[in-house]
Amino acid sequence: MVQGAGLTWPAGQFLPTFSTPAATIDCINMDTASNPEKALFVSLEGIVNRTQPQIACTSAASEGAFTWPVIHNLPYDTINGYSAILKYETNVTGLVVTDTNLPDTLNLATTIAGVKNELICDPSLLATLTNSPYNLTVNDDLRGKFTTKYQVYGYLYTNYWPLCTHRIIAGMETNQPWYLRDYLVAVKSAVVWLDPGVTADANVFKSFTTNMTPVGGVYLGWWPNESTDLNWIATYGIPVMASDLFDNGSVYGGVASPIAVPPIPPTPPLQNKIYVSMTLSDGDNVQYIQHTMKMNWGSAARGTVPIGWTVQPLLADFDPAMMNYFWSTATTNDCLVAGPSGAGYTHIEYWSSGNVTAYSQASNPYLQHTGIRTITVWDNVSGTTGDIYATNCPTLVGINDENNGYYVSHDGTLPVAGFPPTGSYATNTAELLYSITNTAASWNGSSPMFIAVQARSWTVTPANCQTVANSLDPTKYVVVRPDHLFLLYQKSAALGQGGAVPYVAAQPVSQLTNAGANVTFNIVASGTGPLNYQWRFNGTNIIDATNTTCIVSNAQASAIGFYQAIVTNLYGSATSTVCTLTLFGAGVITNTIYYDTFGRTGGLDGSTPVPVDTGNASWNAFSQLITVGAAIAVTNATPSGANYNNAFLPFTPQTGHIYTLSVTIYGKNGGTQWLAMGYAQNAIMTNYYAATNCGAGWLLQRANNSQIQVFDGPGTVGQNSYSAPGTAVTNSYRIVLDTTAGNAASGWNISFWANGTELRQDTYSTNPSIQYVGVGADGATGDYLDFELTDTPYQVPQPQLTAQKSGAQLTLVWPAIYQGWTLQSNSIGLQSPNSWATVSGSTATNQIFVNINQTKVNVFYRLIVP
Repeated sequence: MVQGAGLTWPAGQFLPTFSTPAATIDCINMDTASNPEKALFVSLEGIVNRTQPQIACTSAASEGAFTWPVIHNLPYDTINGYSAILKYETNVTGLVVTDTNLPDTLNLATTIAGVKNELICDPSLLATLTNSPYNLTVNDDLRGKFTTKYQVYGYLYTNYWPLCTHRIIAGMETNQPWYLRDYLVAVKSAVVWLDPGVTADANVFKSFTTNMTPVGGVYLGWWPNESTDLNWIATYGIPVMASDLFDNGSVYGGVASPIAVPPIPPTPPLQNKIYVSMTLSDGDNVQYIQHTMKMNWGSAARGTVPIGWTVQPLLADFDPAMMNYFWSTATTNDCLVAGPSGAGYTHIEYWSSGNVTAYSQASNPYLQHTGIRTITVWDNVSGTTGDIYATNCPTLVGINDENNGYYVSHDGTLPVAGFPPTGSYATNTAELLYSITNTAASWNGSSPMFIAVQARSWTVTPANCQTVANSLDPTKYVVVRPDHLFLLYQKSAALGQGGAVPYVAAQPVSQLTNAGANVTFNIVASGTGPLNYQWRFNGTNIIDATNTTCIVSNAQASAIGFYQAIVTNLYGSATSTVCTLTLFGAGVITNTIYYDTFGRTGGLDGSTPVPVDTGNASWNAFSQLITVGAAIAVTNATPSGANYNNAFLPFTPQTGHIYTLSVTIYGKNGGTQWLAMGYAQNAIMTNYYAATNCGAGWLLQRANNSQIQVFDGPGTVGQNSYSAPGTAVTNSYRIVLDTTAGNAASGWNISFWANGTELRQDTYSTNPSIQYVGVGADGATGDYLDFELTDTPYQVPQPQLTAQKSGAQLTLVWPAIYQGWTLQSNSIGLQSPNSWATVSGSTATNQIFVNINQTKVNVFYRLIVP
């Protein structure tokens, strides 16, 4: 699902990924802005950044105005907020005016800003913004429209909730004019401020949450009442990410960053002592991570003693570079721990067992990707819940329970430790020290004891933790990281060997590039160090490829194949997924897409169904597209009758390639549409309607009000029925010419696919050239047929070029791995091979935005390797 032109939001991903930020970010100083101006500027930021992050609203704050842009490697300039409005005014459709007498209209205005691209306008700014030089129009005036907040949110639900994403809902206090609002505008989130502990509020709120899928959405922002409100939202299976004071999420969500998870240091030896771990909360709160944790992280005391730092695994989506910053600058005494209770903050005991299972399964990839091996689970971890986490989060080494309790092993594998009463959220050094020594008073000295405590990070610092550690008798106590505490307990209880087996936190990525390029495969793994790496090529170990990276220098054809890494330590091993290296020569082209003035965009290979406009007489009766991975001569034959056209493809398939012929047939007025393909060498297809005379070939035929059938000689290969003339047959049929089965001596395969199912495959003893592809239509105005031949060398998919239309703007997007490829456009015609021109700026990123020229009937786009 893509909610906005620049957002990528696949199913199973809690939060969207923004597009790559602009080369330079325009920073607006919010410290000098009034509250009305803050709401105004932050709405501009969200509107603009939805398509591409270009604006940041900055404040000196505790960590410094430009600390995070620098950490994210974002070059920046400063800009006046009003100058930014003029610079980006084409992104804006007008104004939505708030009602100062009813503060909740700010949340409604934030929602409208996201849905309709309108700037949030306090009445005090109205005269300025509606006059020169801005001349913005008022599209929505909320003044005097409502008398209660329930009317505000009822209006929001009726008129805008259907237009909002249902994968996010946000709670924002009405006196807070900016921070997270840029993100909420960008993702088109509904914004409310309701307390489910109040019956009237809950009745309004549940109208939203009942439309959300359990474990399919997130509540962002914060609550009027944490305890009761977290309990309520948990019943709907929706995790929470505290984030109301997080700034510039719409910028940092587009900074792609691998998360460099370090190996777990070896545990200290297990002795007959008391082992203590100290964890600082509240890292489930991403604004704490951005501000207070960043300040505490800079403490001179950090690293002097082991400390667990709670963080939010959803940063893998929300701000991966921030997560990477903390791991990459961590000392061996710093251990990142998941805040309660996984991907998002929640009170797990209020979830249904089915939702707990789904939530733990959804949390697992986030825990692995962020390298987190321990987790706090709020509030009470039942035996059933512990078993569910043990089953679905296999790389965890332990769970902390907020409530008091000693170790138990659910399902015999996963230890759970409860914090002692005064040590679950200690507010100062004295409370921390007391909770440790008071719990240790029951130790009989016969076997090791394990105590986990947690402190309130807003008041307890690394220096305080250092004081606690130095106050404990070293002959009796050992202070360790939280993951070490669990690993030592596992060893003491004979549950494990005292070390964490490896797992792959970030898999290597397949590479497609030109011959002669230097290629690097990377892997990120976690587990108790030292970790050992061995890369393999086509199943064989690569000499000296024993690091986290595998480098292929001056890649040639012999390097094409499959790469994989094996990670081992003293406790086990993990194997990465297989990735591929493929080399493309100059001239390789992706699928081609088009836009026409009737508002249709789609792939000419039928990948996106395109409706037929029966009133459009400007469509050609026949249109042809050939997209290939090598130079293939294509010519058009003169039709010998009104009912068909021919195309000749005299090319020889290359061994090791797969050629896919995709067919799209649009029949406006019924009649007969058909495809015939002759693939025997020197075959002559003299009668396209007589399957027996096709030579070695297939005939696809669609009769009026009847069927499409495919014949091989006199036999039917497959058929699909269509009930009426004019039905578009899109992406239904695919003929695959697979030369990977052999070579010119041993033969190759031809298979026919319908709707994703292979109906037939034939193997041939020679490696013939394709001589003819014939296509036919009834010749009526409006008939339209496209076919595309795609060369897929070495079974690696071609990059897919996609398009999205919003107003007068077309957004063309392709996978980030193909940055550096060239986007070309053609408004003359597909039969004019020299008419393709490079689209300016397209090689710098993996997407581009173009203004649509409504005077052109068709504009075609394709992506081509330089």
